[in-house]
Amino acid sequence: MALWNMIVHAHTRSVSKRLFSRMVTLYDHHHLLEKMIEVKPDKDTIRRVANAFRKLGQEEKSKLVTK
Repeated sequence: MALWNMIVHAHTRSVSKRLFSRMVTLYDHHHLLEKMIEVKPDKDTIRRVANAFRKLGQEEKSKLVTK
């Protein structure tokens, strides 16, 4: 897991969506739930999820995602 930490710290703003997804999957597989919730998606992913909640009429969830 040290490798992931190196990658994330070196590329905090440019972690690809594919790598992000893989990191979450690996943390889940290895039951590293604390690490999994520390992984932060990029701004584009956050915006898209927030918009999806907004379009579904779930404004509170949209606000939580953007925090």
